[in-house]
Amino acid sequence: MKLGKAISKFDQFLGKVFFRSMLPLSYNIINKRLNKKIKKNINSKSFIQFSKKGYFVINKNFSGIADDINEQISKEKITNKKINIKSLHYYSINTELKKIIKNFININLKEVISDLSSIYKMPIYIANVTLRKTNHFNSDEEKYNNYFHNDIYLGNHLKVFFNLHDMNIKNGPTVIIPSDETKKILNYKNRFKKRGFVVKNEQEKKFFTNNLKKGALIVCNTCECLHRASVPEKYETRDILTLTLIAYPTKNQNSKDIFNFEKEYEQEIWNGNSNLAKKLAKPGLSNLLHFYKTFN
Repeated sequence: MKLGKAISKFDQFLGKVFFRSMLPLSYNIINKRLNKKIKKNINSKSFIQFSKKGYFVINKNFSGIADDINEQISKEKITNKKINIKSLHYYSINTELKKIIKNFININLKEVISDLSSIYKMPIYIANVTLRKTNHFNSDEEKYNNYFHNDIYLGNHLKVFFNLHDMNIKNGPTVIIPSDETKKILNYKNRFKKRGFVVKNEQEKKFFTNNLKKGALIVCNTCECLHRASVPEKYETRDILTLTLIAYPTKNQNSKDIFNFEKEYEQEIWNGNSNLAKKLAKPGLSNLLHFYKTFN
């Protein structure tokens, strides 16, 4: 094993020991500094919950936008019969879908993104956009993050989940374990497991299940909240739009444009590639100090 990999594994082990976290020790130290900064700038009830629980539901509904997106992806459903066979399918985001999604982000989500920027004291950028269809499958294997897990990024990495139809238990909704409950679940027995965490029945009552209506929006720090995409029941499916947001300071003159990185990283943003997210929120050993100073 190379020295760098050995150090990274030890870093992750120490994160489990000292922070009850699936994140490396170095990420936890940076996140602790970042969270302290966020708490100082909280300005609403939603963000109080975000600080305490690691997620919040936006108090607005955008079912009309969901209808516009559904109208476009319905065309792919007609022409591509394999969509209903695979356990997971990523819809192609064509020019018209890009236009709908960009308008949605720039106009309808302008206020919440501005509020997020104000508590992070950094501009917010789009790093990834995915339109995903999840179908039922008969297996205990992990096919698409259907086991509880954390995303291994810094706390400047956020996910926005947008319901394209009404969600219920049959659709296999996303389940989020609040960050404070995540700490309790990652006890000594669980924190050294990769998957298959032991969860008590009374703990499950405190989980958040996305049984929300079409057009609902959830913002989640998936790095601090254990979460999973449940498996839809037989003959059921789930369609969802997921946006990856990154809070990151930059000296670029267009830094207030949420699509600031699109010109250079268009493929990464629109084709499900995580390279931009990694660049802005997943530092390696060599640039940890840079990120620590960046979030001062």
